[in-house]
Amino acid sequence: MKKILLIICLAALSASVSAQSVNFGIKAGLNLSTVRASPSDPIEKTNDRAGFHVGAIADIGFKEFSLQPGLYYITKGNTFTTTYPASDGQQGMVEKGDTRLDYLELPVNVVYNLKIVPDVKMYFGAGGYLGYGLSGKGKATITGRINETFEDNFSFGGDLNADKNPDYGLSFIAGTRLKHFSIDVNYSLGLANILQEDGVNTRKNSAAGISLGYWYK
Repeated sequence: MKKILLIICLAALSASVSAQSVNFGIKAGLNLSTVRASPSDPIEKTNDRAGFHVGAIADIGFKEFSLQPGLYYITKGNTFTTTYPASDGQQGMVEKGDTRLDYLELPVNVVYNLKIVPDVKMYFGAGGYLGYGLSGKGKATITGRINETFEDNFSFGGDLNADKNPDYGLSFIAGTRLKHFSIDVNYSLGLANILQEDGVNTRKNSAAGISLGYWYK
């Protein structure tokens, strides 16, 4: 993980040396995320979870194109409802829960900038991201045959009960910038299985968000 981050930082630094312009900014916003399961569980229904992101970004410009690396704190996860049917004359159960996963995320996008009028431009681009899981938390309530509420903290690492690091995937962005301010929509499609390998099941992140930004110049 540290080696990959170092390579990305060195590449961005090398690009900035020959860039026509370099700008820095901060961004924050809201996102809807989910954890895609494969194979899907017929008794479990997953829904998006609302979260947020905040961080810093750079824009390394080359005429109409620019390289945009960033570093964000972002919350992901999902909500779910699992229905356990009645069996052997016993009452069924319904479990409703919420899973939050906290990441430090480094996206790098190649962006095309289109000037509309002076001081106003549209931009869109794509690239990839690398995420490092920091912590997580889950809570659920069971009703029916059993009535119970419980919470659990998640860890990331090599433990079989922990989620895997790192996370990585594709990223997409489109937005508008007016002088020092920008607004954009973004989407990340996780390609890494964050579930410890069992040879059968996989869990992958995905998130869609909207961001407001302020640029230094």
